[in-house]
Amino acid sequence: MTTPPAPPVAHGEPLARRMPALDALRGLAVVLVLIYHLHEYVPLLWGGRTAFPIGGTASRSLGFLWIGVDLFYVLSGFFIGMAVLRPRDWQPMAFIRGRLTRILPAYYVSLVLIVAVLEPALASQLKGWINILLHVLMLHSLQEWTMFSINGPYWTLGIEFGFYLLMLALGPVLRLRRGWIVLVLMCAVCFLWRVNLLVGVAPGQRFFWGVQIFGMLDEFALGIALAMLHHRGWLDRLADRPIRAGGLLLVLGCLLIAGCFWYFLTMTIDYWSNPWTVLFSRTVLCLGFSLWIAAFLVLSRERWFNRCAQATGLPWIGKVSFSVYLYHVPVILVMHRAAETWLPGPGWMASVVAITLLVSYASHRWVEQRWHRSA
Repeated sequence: MTTPPAPPVAHGEPLARRMPALDALRGLAVVLVLIYHLHEYVPLLWGGRTAFPIGGTASRSLGFLWIGVDLFYVLSGFFIGMAVLRPRDWQPMAFIRGRLTRILPAYYVSLVLIVAVLEPALASQLKGWINILLHVLMLHSLQEWTMFSINGPYWTLGIEFGFYLLMLALGPVLRLRRGWIVLVLMCAVCFLWRVNLLVGVAPGQRFFWGVQIFGMLDEFALGIALAMLHHRGWLDRLADRPIRAGGLLLVLGCLLIAGCFWYFLTMTIDYWSNPWTVLFSRTVLCLGFSLWIAAFLVLSRERWFNRCAQATGLPWIGKVSFSVYLYHVPVILVMHRAAETWLPGPGWMASVVAITLLVSYASHRWVEQRWHRSA
């Protein structure tokens, strides 16, 4: 999911393929997911204790930081869209080979390690081997009993893999002058899928069906739409005033995201029982994320913006974000098993973050980069 950032781009130069600022968004996405899982797992593992000593609205807001996954999906739509649009000639085998070498080696290594350390009993029963096989084939997200069974965050990789296969099929059409029609159709399918959730699926089953590939097509489509605008030079038209244009895009994106977050915090019924959230909330949220990405693309023409992004440390986290995503929950679980009496606190939290980053760097350096040089 990550490639090394390009050098900073001077004002007036063409937009770079990759920028520290976009890696910063990846880093932000995985940090949100990490905080969310700490907020969710600690009370389960330590009998009601909290990872963060806060309450009220602040604590409730942490329960909605799953939005980091949606940011990942929009970013994936953008980068995979660019991978489809950028080559002079469409080479489907090169495209899918690049996707497979990008995610499978690190994923398979993590799968072996997690089964060996946390779930060794799976290898002693037929159902366990079926579970492992479904994970190997990236089909685990299609069954409720395997979706979260080995490593919770794995569920999104099954959806992501389905998106790669969809892009393999739609790539030639997306490259046409009117390829944007495909994006309209993707969004139409997505909304029809969500309407069906409301009329034909019980609220308790809507998460499983709602997060399948057809229920997330609008998020990927928004990223692809941005890739089309970038590839066709529309963002270059903002190059003369990058600060003003980028700042406006950033503010608009923040307003949409903040509006969605406020709605999540104030709604009085469950997310999956609320027709408005099921139908529209993720679309509005990801439109905000798309505006963020557009803003970062425009602002990255300024050296100071790239320096500010680098200063946050998020671009480095973004580079190893795929491995952070793979390993952060297993690290939490191993820390619990190895030191159950060590109650969550600042020292414990710092240890989880440090170990996760260390393991992720090793995975990125010796697995991801070995199999995919642009990782």
